[in-house]
Amino acid sequence: MTPQGTITVERMDGSAAAQAVDAFRLVYADVFAEPPYNEAADDVTAAFRQREDGNRAFGLMELAVRRPWRGQGVARRLHETLLDGIEAERVLLNVHPDSKAASAAYQAWGYRRIGEARPWEGPALYDVMLLDLRT
Repeated sequence: MTPQGTITVERMDGSAAAQAVDAFRLVYADVFAEPPYNEAADDVTAAFRQREDGNRAFGLMELAVRRPWRGQGVARRLHETLLDGIEAERVLLNVHPDSKAASAAYQAWGYRRIGEARPWEGPALYDVMLLDLRT
C-alpha cells in the first residue's frame, strides 16, 4: 500500500528556520538512525552545527525521505523545488558511500562525485558530490 497525502514545501528565512530547528532535528534523527548511517544523538548534534553561507555554493546538508515515502519520486520533487530560483552557481552535498540508492539518484539528477570528506568530527568518509547550476 502506498501512503497518500500532500507534501508542502515552504521556504524559510534564517529566523523561521531557526525556530523550526527542533522539528528538523526530529526528522533527521528518525531518518538517519537507519543503516547505513546508524547515527546517534551526538551525530545529530554535530550535524546541526554545520553552516553554509549560500553565496556561490549552496550546501545541501540533508535530503531525507521517510521509508514509507521512498521510491515514489518524493526526493526528486523536493530537490527540484528546493533548487528552484536559487542564485548559487553550484550545489554541494555529502552522501554516505553505502547509500547506493541516494548516490544513484544524485547522479541521475546531474551530480558528480568530486572527492571525499569528513563532514564533521568522527564519521567515516563521505562522498562529496557537486551539481553545476551554470550549465
